Amino acid sequence: MNTDEVRRQVIEILSSKKYKSETVNGLGAHLRLDAAEWPKLAEIVATMECEGLLLITKNGRVQGAKEAGIMAGVMRNLTKTGGFASLADGSGDTFIKKQYLEGAMPSDIVVLKPVRRGGSLPE
Repeated sequence: MNTDEVRRQVIEILSSKKYKSETVNGLGAHLRLDAAEWPKLAEIVATMECEGLLLITKNGRVQGAKEAGIMAGVMRNLTKTGGFASLADGSGDTFIKKQYLEGAMPSDIVVLKPVRRGGSLPE
């Protein structure tokens, strides 16, 4: 199993308008992988989730980052009240309140789910 090729195919599947959220095993079947290859697929999908490329829901279904409303970034610096992360898509920086940092340090990859409060920027 070529990891890069599987990653590319997973992103392609998740980006498809026809894709409906399914489990990792469902993705394996969709990719026409042997059941013996599904544990490796699960590792690849877990890594992709850590990178902010997708989300595995509480019920084990896989969603693309955009559909799940998440984005990835890299912690840039910390302040007394939180920290700034540069968004992976290059759209800028965002502030993360201290209570949501969960131990993130500069250079760490973080996965963010933006929220809007009033007319302010996403957090």
